[in-house]
Amino acid sequence: MKYRFKKWSDGSTEAKRTINLLSDMSLTAYYEEAGMVEHIWEKTITITETKLSCEISITGIPEVEQQQTISITINNARDVDSSGSVKVEIIKEGNIVETPQPPLDITIPAGGKWSKDYSWIPKEAGDYTIRVTFTE
Repeated sequence: MKYRFKKWSDGSTEAKRTINLLSDMSLTAYYEEAGMVEHIWEKTITITETKLSCEISITGIPEVEQQQTISITINNARDVDSSGSVKVEIIKEGNIVETPQPPLDITIPAGGKWSKDYSWIPKEAGDYTIRVTFTE
């Protein structure tokens, strides 16, 4: 059975640390079974009355340095064509960490859709948000 570091008794989750001892101190390291990893994937949707919607999916092994494919589809349920600029941003901890491609000018036909795949390789572990902005 394999184990992975979880946290210290003082709440720190840094596996490696330097401690300056100024007095007696007791620390306990907590470990968990490596086979009990919980992966949570979330997607947020915004409901609007614009009759435009966006689908985002991500495929790939969810690990650092593993290629991810971000698939984006914007649906136009309007009776007219919709023209604008599409921008995709990858956000971590409130900061944009990558823009896979410069904004694209597109036209989505009435009742139609626009789709594109983007490749992305995360450089570090963490929680990421994929933001798609369509500006008319």
